[in-house]
Amino acid sequence: MTDSSTDASGISQSAVESPSLSLFHRAFDKLYPAIRFYHERVSGNSWYSEITPQLWLGGAPTYARDYDELLANKINAVVNIRAERDDDVDFYRIHDIAYARYRTPDMMAPDAATIQAAADWIKNQVDDGRIVLIHCAKGRGRSATLLAGYLMREHGLSFDEAEAQIRGKRSLTKLEARHRKVLEDWLAAAGPGGTTP
Repeated sequence: MTDSSTDASGISQSAVESPSLSLFHRAFDKLYPAIRFYHERVSGNSWYSEITPQLWLGGAPTYARDYDELLANKINAVVNIRAERDDDVDFYRIHDIAYARYRTPDMMAPDAATIQAAADWIKNQVDDGRIVLIHCAKGRGRSATLLAGYLMREHGLSFDEAEAQIRGKRSLTKLEARHRKVLEDWLAAAGPGGTTP
């Protein structure tokens, strides 16, 4: 369901619980305000982090203030890698924000086809002069994997270099050996020009 209304706490209803959510995600939703408080106020992390002038990495826009922050930072393209829920697509439509969703379950690394499609979409947005936010739930794993893949392909970085660039701007990212493997295998299969055969 896509609904641009917000509840009393300012949470966009399109980002709230779906009947198909797992028990884990239902519990996550209940604890979400505490998670956000800890993340931003206690740990001092930003919800969105500028990695390059055109590439941002972050958690999912949920509160009205998150969507306002997109506008304040002139972010006009968004990639959502979450399988568990959609963003407020009505907000994006009203504000001419390009949007793509690639569904990867929480705590999983995106597969090669997803990385390829997302990297192609991000490249098109960057080439069009847009500022792109790549997000998952908290901006730590799935979205960081996509961004690392894009940096590896388009900027010629190794996995370690891409990870260092991302962690230098967003220290809470969590790229692991499984993320390295999927990215290095994808890039090796893509060959010259970055497209898979």
